[in-house]
Amino acid sequence: MAAPARTVKDVSPHEFVKAYAAHLKRSGKVELPHWTDIVKTATFKELAPYDPDWYYIRAASMARKIYLRGGLGVGAFRRIYGGSKRNGSRPPHFCKSSGSIARHILQQLQNMNIIDIDPRGGRKITSNGQRDLDQVAGRIVVAHIRGRPGKVRAVLIEDDVGTDCGAEARGPRRRVPRRQSTSPPASRATLASPFPTLCTSLPLRIAGDFFLIFPGTILLLRLLPSAEFGDRKFFSGSLSARLATRARSSAPSRHLSPDVR
Repeated sequence: MAAPARTVKDVSPHEFVKAYAAHLKRSGKVELPHWTDIVKTATFKELAPYDPDWYYIRAASMARKIYLRGGLGVGAFRRIYGGSKRNGSRPPHFCKSSGSIARHILQQLQNMNIIDIDPRGGRKITSNGQRDLDQVAGRIVVAHIRGRPGKVRAVLIEDDVGTDCGAEARGPRRRVPRRQSTSPPASRATLASPFPTLCTSLPLRIAGDFFLIFPGTILLLRLLPSAEFGDRKFFSGSLSARLATRARSSAPSRHLSPDVR
């Protein structure tokens, strides 16, 4: 059973606009004006578009909108691509986009026989334009069926030159084994503690010393170096006294002579 035909309504607008813009650029039928790199798309804009292919993207978007809803003209596209104008400390207001850019793109699409003037007003899609847009949409669906949605542009290029981009051309897909980690896994230390809730702790090494973070508490104990930690030796006496003794032994004495220092 053959798969049903796909149209522009069956694909994502974002993917279709990118694919059809690449198709228009590759066809070479669209003549770019000399002001594409310096013109603003609206009066409320501050700079020209950063994308050098913005003209093809706008043309693809306008062709798709005429395909979905005919009767759109320059005034309608000025409202569609309009936006909020910043007025400084005053409230922002809606502002229309450029009309000359929309008129120039409509003329380009009409010369390519993609759209035509509607007697009732605006523009309408032609049979050639509808077939062209549906073919691009069908290639996007094929790219998704093949499991490579990121290869839409490659499918468009190879389909245009008449080659197949199927499994025979790609070859069997190889599964890359996951890289094994060389570091030893982190282990938990089980300590003999008189408190049953504090028996399991997670050792954390910071600057050569081991710390124990007990779950469910905010208690942080500083242990001896790694050799004594491996033998599970613990503090004798009170914790505060042991920590004070260790701090005094590690810090330089203030009562030493200058020669010893």
